[in-house]
Amino acid sequence: MEYLLYYLVVFFVILFSIMFMSLLERKILGYIQMRKGPNFVGLLGMLQPISDAVKLFLKEEFLIGRGMNLMYFWVPFYMFSINLLIWFIYPFETDDLMFISEGFFIMCLLSLSVYYLMYMGWSSNSVYSILGAIRSMAQTISYEISLSLLFFFLFFFSSGSGFEEIEFYQFYFINFFFMWPLMGIWIILVCAELNRTPFDFAEGESELVSGFNVEYSGVKFSLIFMVEYSNMLFMSTLFIIYFLSNKLIFLYFILLWIFSMMLLSIRSMFPRFRYDLLMYLVWKEFMLYILGFFFLILIFEINIIYMN
Repeated sequence: MEYLLYYLVVFFVILFSIMFMSLLERKILGYIQMRKGPNFVGLLGMLQPISDAVKLFLKEEFLIGRGMNLMYFWVPFYMFSINLLIWFIYPFETDDLMFISEGFFIMCLLSLSVYYLMYMGWSSNSVYSILGAIRSMAQTISYEISLSLLFFFLFFFSSGSGFEEIEFYQFYFINFFFMWPLMGIWIILVCAELNRTPFDFAEGESELVSGFNVEYSGVKFSLIFMVEYSNMLFMSTLFIIYFLSNKLIFLYFILLWIFSMMLLSIRSMFPRFRYDLLMYLVWKEFMLYILGFFFLILIFEINIIYMN
């Protein structure tokens, strides 16, 4: 009963955070572009997310002609359930619920994003959807290899993949001082993971007519929309856990606010990359840089061991 109550609390906190994160982004973009943003529904537009949710959830559903309608309806719910499952690993302190280390569990769940991109494009029976899905899959596989190498490097440096091992090295901000060159790579890869500007190729509206999700609307589109903002909050939390300190709750929320604001502001600061430049950046720059940094730290630690 205690764990069920925790699940319900986490679920509603995530939903309300997603709702007001979308409002925050529209407000930030509005003021950067010298306009007000949402300002009519409720006080200062505070009820705009509720109005959008009601509009999307009350939209009429339709079937795809000659499409795989069962998979077409099921994949967004599968996508949303996988996203909620990622949140439930933190902040558990007991070991009876975790049958695998948190870091590898996160990597496994993040790697499933390729499948729902493929299924959404394939089941929609649309040329635009399948082309957007193929491009999104190629992008996802490319940056997730570099992201996985970065995860492995963090696990190696912390002598474990669990949050407890990571927190031990955070006590004196060791991760921050030794791995600050990788923090910039993490931020760029997170923008690609979240399909955020300037790496929003999976949903390039001006090129792909919204890409893999062009045939989705109503409840299904709202679930895809919610997953994006939920992942943004989770990756911000993961950045604080791995590189900064989460010992103090007050400091943790301040850092979470700063990193989330940075991810939201990047959208109005940079134009969209070319697709081939992203592939070049991931395969020929980031991967080699992470491997080089990994071997540099490995040689440094081996020398320390032999000196002792």
